[in-house]
Amino acid sequence: MVIAFLIYRGAPHKDPVLIPLFANRLYIDDFYAKLVRWVQDGTARALSFTDRWLIDGVGVNLSAKLTWAAGFALRFLQVGNIQAYAFFFGTGVVVLLYLLIAK
Repeated sequence: MVIAFLIYRGAPHKDPVLIPLFANRLYIDDFYAKLVRWVQDGTARALSFTDRWLIDGVGVNLSAKLTWAAGFALRFLQVGNIQAYAFFFGTGVVVLLYLLIAK
């Protein structure tokens, strides 16, 4: 009764919605909006960091740069000379036989 008296003491007797606490629905909507904004913004920041630095930075860009580097190094093996290709093939066979025999 004391709490009700303190809440209703200065309010008009006809409409209890004019009481600020009730007019703003106990501020539950404001609290919920701030909570959702805080959780949603925090999650978005964490996922943005993960996407930008881990997925794009390490996963995509690193694999793209490694592929480019491998292509850049391997293009020097394409000399257009059939004797060079036969030499590379023979070297590959020798290395493969060495690996198989060494085990």
